[in-house]
Amino acid sequence: MTDMDDFLPDAVLWSEGMLLSPQHFQQHDIHTQALVHQRLLGVSAHCWGVRCLEIDKVRLARGEICVTKFAGIMPDGLPLVVSDQDGRAPGAIDVNAQCTQAGKPVRVHLALPPRTGALAVPSTSMRRYEGLPGMETLDEVTGFGDVAVERGRARVGLFTADQLPTGYPAVPLLEVERDAQGGIVLSSYHPPMLCLGASDFLGEQGLLGRFVALREAMWDKLRELVGTAQDDAPEAFAVMGAETRAHLAMARSLSACLPLLDAVLVDPRCTPPQAWRALAQVAGQMSAIGSNPRPPVMEPYAHADCFKPFQAVIDFVQRKLALIHTDWESLSFARVRDGVFARRLPDDTQDVVYIELRPRDGQTIRDLQGWIEQAHIAGEDLQPTLRERRHPGAGRRLLSARDAGALGLRSDAIVCELRNQRVELAQHGDADCFRAGRSILVHGEAAGAPAAVILHHRKQPRPAQQTARGAVPLHA
Repeated sequence: MTDMDDFLPDAVLWSEGMLLSPQHFQQHDIHTQALVHQRLLGVSAHCWGVRCLEIDKVRLARGEICVTKFAGIMPDGLPLVVSDQDGRAPGAIDVNAQCTQAGKPVRVHLALPPRTGALAVPSTSMRRYEGLPGMETLDEVTGFGDVAVERGRARVGLFTADQLPTGYPAVPLLEVERDAQGGIVLSSYHPPMLCLGASDFLGEQGLLGRFVALREAMWDKLRELVGTAQDDAPEAFAVMGAETRAHLAMARSLSACLPLLDAVLVDPRCTPPQAWRALAQVAGQMSAIGSNPRPPVMEPYAHADCFKPFQAVIDFVQRKLALIHTDWESLSFARVRDGVFARRLPDDTQDVVYIELRPRDGQTIRDLQGWIEQAHIAGEDLQPTLRERRHPGAGRRLLSARDAGALGLRSDAIVCELRNQRVELAQHGDADCFRAGRSILVHGEAAGAPAAVILHHRKQPRPAQQTARGAVPLHA
């Protein structure tokens, strides 16, 4: 709440024959702006703040705060758009003296004089506007009749918190502090924002950047749990182990959160109150993960200093995310061309690799089985030799639903086990079909190719297991 929230002066009394002066129109404008402000408060309690902020990062490193662009609304309802391109930007200020190594962060405000009855008097220091020379302006209806129209530009300036004049409407912009090396850097403070895009000046540390990172982390975790297939199928609990069922329950919690992250929390135009309510729903869904279903205690949205509450809930979601342990990471193959997929194998790849074939619309397991049977699977350097000898390359076999579930993979996924084997080369001796840290190609016919190929890589190698029962052999 600001001082202007309770400000609504009486209207100017107009009467026939009155002697008009500039003050009459100025006070009428003050009344009109206050009316608009009060009406906006009826729509949103947080109708002021920063919409866009850009600063000079080079001058920041020297201890100078230079705003190159600002767009927003002041607490008294005045909209402002200033830029160093049009000469409206406020002058830079030096904060080296205020920033000490052990001192608290220094907050910088954008402010201007308040509206008063003396705002047009040149002799007072409280002038809200400065007069600009008039420019010849045409009548937009007749197209002629040039008239010099003088204009008033808001006298905005930058002030540290201890230098801010009393009574000035001000928007806090940022905080600076010294890092361990003594340089001046931005703190994590976020100004009152009209949209999440206003945090862009903080980069990855801004709320928008943090939400983008959180979305990626949650999508990665969901892919680990359920893969990347977009098809649907009955749950088939009969072939699900306890671990698979637990993964499915956690995947449902993640899936309930991701639409909010995708549609709301990573939208630069989303307002912080909207983001706060969406994040509350995400926190509620994530509370189901782990042994303690208690959600975080959330207060109403705090416009003046929103970052700390946001960060506390983001930390809660990340802690819940860390409780989801899977043995696998899912890595997509790149589509080289139709029917050809390539992927660099992780450095700790063993002689057994698991890939998932994601079907196209209408494709069946039998269709993909026929496609993988005729595909050449090996490193790129061995592909010409394999085609010349009509050798399939790595051994492969399709896993049953029960065996895929026993490995911790989705039981309804089409998973193929690849086994390394050596290929005899004419001049260079034997060579492995695939090697850790090198690319592997799955080269099949363009017709009948799957929509995607996914590598499921076990994060922590386990002892070699015996051949899973129920596997369908394709090549020995």
